[in-house]
Amino acid sequence: MTDNKIRSLANIFREKIDRAKCKDLFVDTMLEDFPEQCCGVASTLLAEFLHDNGVETLWISSEELGTFETHAWLVVKDNRVDSPRSCFDGVPNNIKGLISKYGGTSGSLNDLVCYDEQSIENGLIIDITGDQFGEDSVYVGYIDSFHKDFNFISAEEHKGLLGEEHIKLYEIILKQ
Repeated sequence: MTDNKIRSLANIFREKIDRAKCKDLFVDTMLEDFPEQCCGVASTLLAEFLHDNGVETLWISSEELGTFETHAWLVVKDNRVDSPRSCFDGVPNNIKGLISKYGGTSGSLNDLVCYDEQSIENGLIIDITGDQFGEDSVYVGYIDSFHKDFNFISAEEHKGLLGEEHIKLYEIILKQ
């Protein structure tokens, strides 16, 4: 899918959120103060919307240098993103065995993958809550000075909505 189509989808989703907010459909929900402090849930909902439209994404967690304020956005998971590595590269097998036995993990630890900052640095960013920081309400592009102000914490593959409230919010947004 082209970057322009992805930008169009991000704008459509943000417009739907804005319409729902104007109708007070987010009262007493995680999006009540949207976009303020809603980047995590908004990014998760956008990831689901993009997934439904054939775009796979990574959910990026970060922390602002000096202030420790957190922010989340998406990166398109395509050929611009390097392949992940095993989260347990270099961990001795006896330690892997202990983690498997006592850590409550199912399946092989070698199947658990991690992305680092370098693996996503060339990825296409999608951020629909930058306006809480005085930035554009929708940003689709590559790493810029705003996003460079944040320390990378983690990148997670989107695996669906996270519970009933997310499902309810997603349905509200889609109806707009």
